[in-house]
Amino acid sequence: MIPAPPLRRAVPHLTIAGTVFVAFAVGFAVIQLVWLEELRRTRVILLGAGDRLSILVTAGDARLLLASGDDPTEFGNALGRVLRPSHDRIDMALVAGTGADLRAAAIAAAHPDARSVASVAPFPRSSDLPALVGVPFIGTPRRIYLGDATVTLEAAPANDEDGAVWAWRATIERGGSKILVLSDGEAANRFPAVAPASVLVVAGQDPMAGWAVDSAPVLALPDAAVPPARLREAATAGEPVPSTIVRVFPGEVVPLEFVDGGIALPSEWTASLAEPLGNPRARTGDADSD
Repeated sequence: MIPAPPLRRAVPHLTIAGTVFVAFAVGFAVIQLVWLEELRRTRVILLGAGDRLSILVTAGDARLLLASGDDPTEFGNALGRVLRPSHDRIDMALVAGTGADLRAAAIAAAHPDARSVASVAPFPRSSDLPALVGVPFIGTPRRIYLGDATVTLEAAPANDEDGAVWAWRATIERGGSKILVLSDGEAANRFPAVAPASVLVVAGQDPMAGWAVDSAPVLALPDAAVPPARLREAATAGEPVPSTIVRVFPGEVVPLEFVDGGIALPSEWTASLAEPLGNPRARTGDADSD
């Protein structure tokens, strides 16, 4: 038997390698399209950033990030779950906070693919994070159009002498649905009253104080803001409480999606006050281990 020339023997191997490469390329392209399609949906994505929430608004090709929180690592983890390496552009990064809560803001301001960076409120004079030096105050009220959604920003100075703590409010609207975001619960008293929203998001502390003023049926809050037992006690005692709670844990991502006729909530992060309010991932793990 005459052996085949070396080149002819290599052809099957080259064919297999080429097939594998094409299959990988097609699969990667499909994954990229899925990621891109997710980012094009009109959503308000809550990012656990330590003791506070950061907010990413996506609509069509537009992306707006409102960053605050004391844990830059958890903020980065959460943001990385949403913005994939090939689709990590941020059209506008808005930063806010004081003291330790500026740590997540500094990460957002230094993001290499942030096209524009501004602050929702003037920084306190004590702020010395290099990434925030020279970041301009956007000036409010300000209306920003993102695809089919509208974001209205407002900021109000504190009554203290230094004006070190500013409150802010963001209203995200699409069609007849609205999500209202407050910097803290106390911020609800700093702004003119508005029509009730479908969802109230309190990015910082004292969410029940904010809900008492802006009583939306759904309240989203950082995990550390209110002990679950306190909410349960309030409901048991007959105190006014939201019908639905969305708790956001550090490093986690909770999308609120605008859909026809309302806002879709992720069931795994949502509970009524008649249900357990622990970490849904922890509950899933416990169930799996039984």
